[in-house]
Amino acid sequence: MGGLVIIGVSVVLPVIIVWLIVRTIQNKTNRQADVLIRSMENGQSLDQESLQKLVNQRKPLKLKLLNRLTTACIMSLLGLVFFVLGLLDGGRSGWDSFDFGDLYAGGILLAIGIAFFIAYFVGKRMLAPEIEAEERERGYRK
Repeated sequence: MGGLVIIGVSVVLPVIIVWLIVRTIQNKTNRQADVLIRSMENGQSLDQESLQKLVNQRKPLKLKLLNRLTTACIMSLLGLVFFVLGLLDGGRSGWDSFDFGDLYAGGILLAIGIAFFIAYFVGKRMLAPEIEAEERERGYRK
């Protein structure tokens, strides 16, 4: 019974959360498209501001990069905490009867954090011209 709870929490719950988020975004987009289609069917003129707002509703590239940096920091810190706790637990209980679970979890989280750091720095370098153009387009820079 305990194994089912662990599988449910670690596999099924994240899948359901992602599915709900994607479904919510898709429903919002579909409602906006329906409004535009109905207004075109009724012969109403479409104002450029609402169309521009619909096109520009995606997240800026700089915000996406900052989200990667935040995720990298959180994952790396969690990895370090698990790793240190695993080492402290091993020293306290003796290495012969040591459970390496904390060390494995810490190593995996640390590797994910490092991967997000790499993605951030590579993305920052590669997307610099696009970020600058996007900021000029949105009016953040002159």
